[in-house]
Amino acid sequence: MVSQKEKWSLVVANKVTENIEALSIEDHEKAIGWLECIQQNPRGGDTRKVRGSKDIYRTRLGRFRAFFRVLSKQREIHILIFDSKGDIKDKTIQRLKRL
Repeated sequence: MVSQKEKWSLVVANKVTENIEALSIEDHEKAIGWLECIQQNPRGGDTRKVRGSKDIYRTRLGRFRAFFRVLSKQREIHILIFDSKGDIKDKTIQRLKRL
């Protein structure tokens, strides 16, 4: 059995990195804190499964939303989208479901 304290691996898309780096200092610190927390428990907090998907989840961080894929067998978390709520379109979410 794998220890709960063992961290999951993060795979972050380039666009996500750019979006996080462009945040204000306060929002940047919240985002980095969330990334550290998600490595301990990817399905904790305000995380919900995206309807119609097998392994894609979303979480809210104030005015920001993050969408990510959890690959349990590999213990990997792929951060797919991190952006403000207004900039994430339904079409983007629909494309994620097809991945």
